[in-house]
Amino acid sequence: MASVGWVSVAAQPASGALWLAGALCRGDVAELRPWVARPTGRSFLLAAALLGVGGAAFGAALGAWRSPLQAAYGAVKLPLLFALTAACTGGLNAMLAKLYGVPLTLGQSVLAVLSSFALAGVVLGSVAPPLALLACSLPASDSAGAGQAHRTVLLVSVGLVAWAGVAANLRLFALLKAFEVVPGQALKTLASWLGVNLFVGAQLSWNLRPFFGSPGLAEQLLRDDPFDGTFYECVYSSLRALLLGS
Repeated sequence: MASVGWVSVAAQPASGALWLAGALCRGDVAELRPWVARPTGRSFLLAAALLGVGGAAFGAALGAWRSPLQAAYGAVKLPLLFALTAACTGGLNAMLAKLYGVPLTLGQSVLAVLSSFALAGVVLGSVAPPLALLACSLPASDSAGAGQAHRTVLLVSVGLVAWAGVAANLRLFALLKAFEVVPGQALKTLASWLGVNLFVGAQLSWNLRPFFGSPGLAEQLLRDDPFDGTFYECVYSSLRALLLGS
């Protein structure tokens, strides 16, 4: 047995991408707790690899509505979105864990967040094929129904990403409970992490747009005005137009 901070853990378990994907999907605390408690460079690379593969598949499925070029852009930018979100929130999440009494170090907190994003990537990668089918069956970006199709892709993608993020964090709730000292600390930490990650990730998704393109606009890696407006304004206007037909 080896002692890491306040947690006594066994030697690092044999690990690989398939092992990590299985452990995350099962929420296997017995395997994940020592893995998170002893973060290594390889641990971060494995989580990033899962996130990259799943995120790339989902991003490509989104961009397929616009064109193959936009699909390639989406395959690059969606994993980048998750990675930037983890980087931007890692320090804050570590402070929130300390605030609520869950004694995670900065490295442990960042690895836990990155692992939750890796699980979200696995979930999103699993729904990439039906999403691609939906995107390719909608009216094309140069057709009369392009506006309605664009709003549909936007709202479906937002719903899927939010669902995957919530599911990933809830699946890791048992892991946080394994680190808590007093009952209730894990729930508060989970709620704060979920709120921070969704808020920051949503706005970063706006800054990194487009992921699937817009009718009448050329394929682009980034918009010319990435900091103009907010994600929340866009979702509200799209939902209002879809429901009210205006």
